[in-house]
Amino acid sequence: MQLRRRGGGTASTVGTPSPIGPVAGWHHVRVEALGSNLKVFWDGVQRIEVTDATFASGRVGFVCSQSAATFDNLVVTGCSGFINRAPVLQRVGDRSL
Repeated sequence: MQLRRRGGGTASTVGTPSPIGPVAGWHHVRVEALGSNLKVFWDGVQRIEVTDATFASGRVGFVCSQSAATFDNLVVTGCSGFINRAPVLQRVGDRSL
């Protein structure tokens, strides 16, 4: 698992990738972005924590590489500009990093 950012047409890894073992079946992934502090959890276990102040705002995306994936119940909260309404989530197809 790795956390990546994309800016100016270039993608780069943020922090150190974390091995997660077999990925078959359903898993719970949580990403917390509080200011410049970013944390990624896999099945309730924190796997990545990094400080990165590159972007003060932006978009959220999930990518699966070298495998097929299904994402279910994707929820984004705390989005400024979306007070009392949910952001619109759209499938964007293959957006390889």
